Amino acid sequence: MTGSATVEIAQLEAVLEWTDTDLTYTGEEQAPKATVSNLVEGDSCDVNVTGGQTAAGEYVATADALSNPNYKLPANATIDFTIAAASMEDVEAEGYTGTYDGAAHGISVSAPAGATVMYAESEDGEYSEANPTCTNAGSYTVYYKVTKDNFNAVTGSATVAIAQAIPNLGTVSAATLACNQTFADLVLSRTDESVAGTLAVTSEEISEEGTVNYQFTPDDTNNYEIVTGVVSVETTDHVYGEPAWEWAADASSASAKFTCSKCGDEKTVNAVVGEGVVSQEPGLATAGTMTYTATATFNDVEYTATKDVAIAPTFIIKQNHTLLVNGKIGVNYLVQFAEGVENPVMTAWHTQKNGEWVKTEITGKHNLNDDGEWDGRYKFTYMVAAPEMADTIYCTYAATLNGAEVSTDAEDPFTYSVQAYLDGRMQKSKDEKMRTLAAYMATYGSYAQRYFDVNTDNLADANVESLYGPVTIDRSYVNTDAAEQVIEDSIENATAEVTSHSLILDAATTLRYIVTLEDESVLPNAYLAYRVAGSEDSFKYAKIVRNKREDGSIRLVADIVGIKAPDMTDAYEAYICVKNGSSYEQISLTTIYSPECYIASRLAKSSNETLKSTLVALMMYCHAARDYFDLDAE
Repeated sequence: MTGSATVEIAQLEAVLEWTDTDLTYTGEEQAPKATVSNLVEGDSCDVNVTGGQTAAGEYVATADALSNPNYKLPANATIDFTIAAASMEDVEAEGYTGTYDGAAHGISVSAPAGATVMYAESEDGEYSEANPTCTNAGSYTVYYKVTKDNFNAVTGSATVAIAQAIPNLGTVSAATLACNQTFADLVLSRTDESVAGTLAVTSEEISEEGTVNYQFTPDDTNNYEIVTGVVSVETTDHVYGEPAWEWAADASSASAKFTCSKCGDEKTVNAVVGEGVVSQEPGLATAGTMTYTATATFNDVEYTATKDVAIAPTFIIKQNHTLLVNGKIGVNYLVQFAEGVENPVMTAWHTQKNGEWVKTEITGKHNLNDDGEWDGRYKFTYMVAAPEMADTIYCTYAATLNGAEVSTDAEDPFTYSVQAYLDGRMQKSKDEKMRTLAAYMATYGSYAQRYFDVNTDNLADANVESLYGPVTIDRSYVNTDAAEQVIEDSIENATAEVTSHSLILDAATTLRYIVTLEDESVLPNAYLAYRVAGSEDSFKYAKIVRNKREDGSIRLVADIVGIKAPDMTDAYEAYICVKNGSSYEQISLTTIYSPECYIASRLAKSSNETLKSTLVALMMYCHAARDYFDLDAE
């Protein structure tokens, strides 16, 4: 039996395997490659691929034919592939390094043909094809970017470095200084002025080598350096003649003035004045002569000159001293002058507590004898405070003698002190009352020095016991029961009050009243009326004034000034009043108070033992004075 049958063999679907899907730009067309991975053994089959590309980018390639008809293409015969941009070669950048020349400079960049070069002044700045340029000195960074189709961009930077230029000054020279010119007149110049600026001398004087330092400062210090250097200076010398001498009136100093004959320049040299030599002795009313020699050295040459100064006549014949023992502390100077002396004046001074010298001018008064007639001497009174008894008192005298002004030597004043007088009384006097008065007065002074911290290494600690013997501070001299009394006056609506008291230990003892006024507008006419209690004396009036204390506070006070030593036990009847025309209206109660009241109060209340001893010593001095003047000390 014969027959036939048809055998159909189907195509095998090829499995494609792709390669070269990531390519790099070469300038030629490129595509991926495909192979059949499921070939039957012994078969071969080529794959035809279309869609090749040249430029960089992302593409799709397609397998569109197989060389073996036993195989067929798969349903999806495409593949994605990429042609990446190539790296760009031959890109080079060069910066600039140079010195400021006023021209613009930039960087240079070389790149392949067809490439575009762009520039920016900062890395993240805006790029353009304009190449930035720099003119002024400084360091600048320029950024660049090179681009070309199908190639990766190349970026980088280069530096433009422009250094400051050194100005050319040409030749620097100094004008010759004439002898009538000073260093400040020195002028410099330069031959090249192409760069604007200031040429100045920086030395303070011409050196021993005859040179000065200079500095040129350009106006444009950004682009030009400051230049320094040294230049020689020529000078012409002065020609000085003999000096002209100038003397102080008392020849205490002299100077020599030298003048240049060429330019009139003047140089003054202070001279050394030697000790004066008496060339003519003064007489009682005849001036003498003191000759002084001055020496001045100028330009290594020594010059001398002399001056005669008149020596005042010896117009003082004799000088004596007496002590004030009436409550004020001080010294009376009793001076006998030569015949013809008129209007004598004494200038006296001593060291104050604050270390200052305060001079006092005192006009002489005729000293009267017991008959009330002038005894031929002049009296000058100089007072000190209790703590200043040991202070040295200095004094000089001046007067008119036969129509001419005469004076004693201010550099060699007369000296004395209260202490010196007291010491003399203790050594010479046989009057026990006087000796007691001196001892108690010195004791008062010594305690006052301790309390006020004045001269504590002198009278206070040295002379009292050595000259006077130990003096015991005896409180029995003080009436410790003394107290303020208030008189009940028939006064209605009192508008003022004495609130407290204080005692001021000065050259003259002062009792101070501290007051209050309800209406301070009456202050210009407000007074303290006072008199010794129990007396028929007329009232005296002390002005009420504002007083500034050490702490800056203000209070109203009135002072009874100059209470004499023998009167320290006196009580004062006092009240506050307002002056209206010639009458006084009483506006406070009347009080009776005394220095002894104050002292008794301090002894009872104060914890300062030195103050209490000082006040007791004052009362002992008071009683000794009463005894000396034969007053009732009880």
